[in-house]
Amino acid sequence: MGDTEATSEFASASVRGLIESSGQYLLLKHEMSTGPIWGVPGGRAEIGEDPREAVAREVYEETRLEVDVGNPLEAFSYTWNGGDSGVVSVIFECERVGGTVDISANPDRNEPITGYRWLGPAAVARGSLPMEDALERVVLEHASE
Repeated sequence: MGDTEATSEFASASVRGLIESSGQYLLLKHEMSTGPIWGVPGGRAEIGEDPREAVAREVYEETRLEVDVGNPLEAFSYTWNGGDSGVVSVIFECERVGGTVDISANPDRNEPITGYRWLGPAAVARGSLPMEDALERVVLEHASE
């Protein structure tokens, strides 16, 4: 397994936070090389970092919001680059406890965040924003609980 060629076929893992506030969910617009895609805040945990702490850190880095991280809601995978790259994401339920959204400090310059919206499930269900199908499903399933 120390061979770098052997590990390149394995997906990376990430953690994300589905932040609900007054019945609306925070979505971020990421500008990717293939075009814009909307998603929820998140990223990779550092080695040895607790997944919930990683979610709180990533949410803060990308949005400047403070959140209480709850239980995992769902895990899903997706690929890009024709299937040559992929990630498995675990989405955690989050409750906003402080801060105001500020996307200007996002540290990841490879995935610039250029916008955000608080949207209710009806707006997400209309499919007006490009997002991963699995993420759209998680938002809609969570909103119906």
